[in-house]
Amino acid sequence: MAETEKRALRVEVETLQANESEIRRLQAGMADLAADPLPWAAWLSSLAEGLPPQVVIVTLQGDRTGFRIEGGVVGSLPETDWQRWRTNLQQPRSAWQWRDLPAAGPAASLTLQGNWR
Repeated sequence: MAETEKRALRVEVETLQANESEIRRLQAGMADLAADPLPWAAWLSSLAEGLPPQVVIVTLQGDRTGFRIEGGVVGSLPETDWQRWRTNLQQPRSAWQWRDLPAAGPAASLTLQGNWR
């Protein structure tokens, strides 16, 4: 394997590890909200489930009325990976609902929004 390929893979692995670490940190912090009636931990778990490695979440915002995720795509996001994650996010949930999930995978930036029910 060429040195250039190794460096590129290292960068990709570091990005994936950072995403995983951030999601785990947020999930751990959800214990503080255990008494909150909104299902923060379940929402974060559903967000992380099947998250394509090319999707990088930069900000998560939430309040009593809804939530918003902003991020982007690193490299090329296969349409099958996007559709699998999108389908998972659209699963009927009693406590929240996503609004207007893009049908096609994003090429660069990503913004997703939803509401609590």
